[in-house]
Amino acid sequence: MMAVRVDRSTLAAFDALAEGRGGRSALLRSMLDQAMQNVTGAPLVAARSDSANGRVSIRLTSAEMAVVDHRPRHAAPIELAGSKRWCVVTSA
Repeated sequence: MMAVRVDRSTLAAFDALAEGRGGRSALLRSMLDQAMQNVTGAPLVAARSDSANGRVSIRLTSAEMAVVDHRPRHAAPIELAGSKRWCVVTSA
């Protein structure tokens, strides 16, 4: 499964392109297949032997917090710690 965030105008343009081509999923699969054919023979990065479990914290302005507060509820989890306005992103 993959998830990608794009702005509304990009999504509208993608939907228009996907119309008559099997829809979003079919077009995206086709684009990924083409991209993978273009990188045939490219060096590969070895998979990690262990999983990452670190955390990253950032301090947000009031305007940035307003954006976070209005984001879709189905997006990746974001926890707000106290009133200090710290945004902590954790892996799901």
